[in-house]
Amino acid sequence: MLPSAQREFDRRGILRLPATIPPAEVTAMRQRLWQHLAGTHAIHPDRPETWTVHTPAQFQKLTGTGAFDAMATSQLRAVIDGLLGPGRWQRPAHWAGRW
Repeated sequence: MLPSAQREFDRRGILRLPATIPPAEVTAMRQRLWQHLAGTHAIHPDRPETWTVHTPAQFQKLTGTGAFDAMATSQLRAVIDGLLGPGRWQRPAHWAGRW
């Protein structure tokens, strides 16, 4: 792990990792999320007037399908190991859920 990344994570609690997940996978996950929002809350990406739910919820079913498991790239897992230490975190059954 790069020391600057560790400092950023320690300072902000979040770390931007561009290109860690392949763009095609990001697009597929984004589409699944918008499909879920449309079906569950009638929220549509191209219609901001439908974005009336302040904090959308009920993502368990979507997460349980493995819709976000493509986030588990070897690069991302290596970053998490670098931040927290190898063996100090448990890989979730499905990504994007609560860890």
